[in-house]
Amino acid sequence: MKRIIILLALLAFVAGLYAMSASAATVKPTATATAQTCEVETGYASGAVNLRTCAGTMCEVIRVLTEGDRLTVNAIGAWLKVTTADGVTGYIKSNYCKGK
Repeated sequence: MKRIIILLALLAFVAGLYAMSASAATVKPTATATAQTCEVETGYASGAVNLRTCAGTMCEVIRVLTEGDRLTVNAIGAWLKVTTADGVTGYIKSNYCKGK
């Protein structure tokens, strides 16, 4: 019984460490001075990139963007906060959006 309690406590500790590291991995972008634009660029003619609710791969996907979609950049960082042509705002990894 004592071993089970110790194992449960250890499991709870490890789960807590994982939760802290996952939230620390989310990078918040900094605001830009003026609005910039970029186009989705995956390197594939039919490439696609996820637009997410926050800056991280664990965040929910709002929609899938396709090669050439033009976006307005609202904030810059490892993840860009962007707005689509129809007004949907979300986050995209910066290496998939090239300035035009």
